[in-house]
Amino acid sequence: MTIAPDPIILFGAPRSGTTFLNRLLNSHPEMHITHEMRLFAWAHESLYAAKKQDRLLVTHREDFVEHVTDHFAGMIRDFYATQWPHVRYWGDKNPHYADMLNRGCLDTIQRIFPGAKFIHIIRDGRDVVASIVRRKHADGTPWASIEEAAWTWADHTAIGTAFGRKVGPASYHELRYEDLVA
Repeated sequence: MTIAPDPIILFGAPRSGTTFLNRLLNSHPEMHITHEMRLFAWAHESLYAAKKQDRLLVTHREDFVEHVTDHFAGMIRDFYATQWPHVRYWGDKNPHYADMLNRGCLDTIQRIFPGAKFIHIIRDGRDVVASIVRRKHADGTPWASIEEAAWTWADHTAIGTAFGRKVGPASYHELRYEDLVA
């Protein structure tokens, strides 16, 4: 089977239904969307954060980063084709592609894969905040306070929707969790 040239990227605020949507899509026999592999965040960091550190790359920095960027698509696609040879459609699900800590990551994905499809799932912020606040780490401490949870939802949603406005409906699809469940 021939693998599609560009990935499908699922993202949204944590606790917004990204995992549910990931499982639904993966029920199709020709699809495999990895669950928070975070490969595209790694690529973003490799290309843009690492290049700012003189200890890693001193001369010909911009030329090398441009060269590597042009080759990342093939390397990433080949990895998926090797790991999951039975699938045609592929990609990754990671709520944090729209996180402040990964600012610019969605743009990097689109730069590497101009034909990528982005699915942004948005859930009612009140439900997201309640879900985040109820979650506990392994040691029993909460994931976040109400304020932190609210900022998480607001930041992820704002970054994702701004990206969507910029790239347009040919590449970006916004999906409401409540509509998906209904």
